[in-house]
Amino acid sequence: KVVLHGHQRGQKFWSEGVTLRIQMKDWEIEKEFLPDDIPPNRAVTCSLHCNLNDNRDKMRSELNVNCKMTEPEQIMGTNFSDYFNCFLLAKDGLFQRSFKEGYTDIRDYDVFEIEVINDSNEDFYVPMLLFVQYLANPTGCVPMICDENFEPTGIHMQLSKNWHNKKMPKYGRFYFHLPVRANSSSKYFVRVAYGFYGSLPSASHANLSLIGKYENMSI
Repeated sequence: KVVLHGHQRGQKFWSEGVTLRIQMKDWEIEKEFLPDDIPPNRAVTCSLHCNLNDNRDKMRSELNVNCKMTEPEQIMGTNFSDYFNCFLLAKDGLFQRSFKEGYTDIRDYDVFEIEVINDSNEDFYVPMLLFVQYLANPTGCVPMICDENFEPTGIHMQLSKNWHNKKMPKYGRFYFHLPVRANSSSKYFVRVAYGFYGSLPSASHANLSLIGKYENMSI
C-alpha cells in the first residue's frame, strides 16, 4: 500500500506522473498515475496485490491449522483468507494479558502456538498472517518464530504495525511462511518480545522499520 501526496506550497512532487510496479520472476503488476491524477494538497492511496497461487487451493483442502495464545490461553481463528491470500490467525476482540501494557518495563512475551497438520504427500511453505489487534507496546515489539523448544528458527517475518494513526488500534500484522513436511504435524511458537528478550534489551522504542526514503523524486 502506497500513499502519494500532492504538491504543497507551490512545489509539485509528481510533475511527470509516477508508475508503481511490483515484479516477481515472470509475474508483475503496475499502476500508472498521470500528473492530474494526484490533486494538490490531497493524497492518493494505491494498493498492489501479488496474488500468487503456489498450491494455495491444495493447502486449503489438505492442511489443518490450529492457533492459540498460550498465556492466558485464548483460541484463535485460522481460516484461509482470500483477501490476504494466506491463513489468517486472528481473534475476535482484544487479547487478555497477564502483564502490564504500555510504555513500561515489559519482561514478558505474547506467545502464540501454531500447529499445522499436513495430510498430503507434499511439502509446503504455508503462508500465514498473525493479526494482533492491540499490541502491548507497538513501538518496541520484536516478533520471532521459535521451534517447540522456544529456540528462534531464523524464519523471516515481515512486520506491519500502527502507532501513529490515533484513530486506529495499535495493531500488529506478522507475515511469514512456515515449512511443513508431508504427512506430518509441525508446531511453532511466535514470541513477541517487548523491550527485553530474557535479560537482554531486544528493541529500542525509537526503532523504525523503513523500506525506502524520498530522495531526488524517487522512492
